[in-house]
Amino acid sequence: MRQMLITLFAITIFAIGCSNESAERFATRSGTSGPGSPTDEAAAEIEIYSAVIRRLLTKDHTFGGGPSPFKYVYVVDGPIKDAGDPRKDLFGPASKPFSTTVIDGIEEELRDLPPVRFVTDGNDVRRGKEGMGGVMKDGVIISLGSIERKKDRVNVSNGLWCGGLCGQWMTYVLIQEGGAWKITGTTGPYVIS
Repeated sequence: MRQMLITLFAITIFAIGCSNESAERFATRSGTSGPGSPTDEAAAEIEIYSAVIRRLLTKDHTFGGGPSPFKYVYVVDGPIKDAGDPRKDLFGPASKPFSTTVIDGIEEELRDLPPVRFVTDGNDVRRGKEGMGGVMKDGVIISLGSIERKKDRVNVSNGLWCGGLCGQWMTYVLIQEGGAWKITGTTGPYVIS
């Protein structure tokens, strides 16, 4: 009987520990405060930038209605001024890198997609003569602009490049709906090569 009570006590303690761990993981994903969780601002950055990258990889990847051909995703590790303008430097480096919390959060949010890795300089993963032969590992380079708040929406300029004849530049408009950030369309010029 005593052994059974000790076993029951150990199982109860284990179950409580698992419950607390699960609650902490949820708090981290939802952006609420808790040990190890991102601040509200970092949580919003993670959600917004993850929505932009996901859309670029699953829908607006420049290859029509078919699946994305990209096997690897390189993201410049900080906002690039005017990332949606093809006349600007798409490849970085950024003037101020993303925090480790934001980078880790985006990688976690996008773990169901091809591997997402952050690079300081996108030129380091370009191939071919003058870097025009594509991207290493059949990949793509994505640059993200700063999050620009406009009343109840945000704008995020972005650039996607996978070769000399494979690129696009635009600015997404996002709104928060049902607790999640969703892309509603674009604003300004949209350029594709």
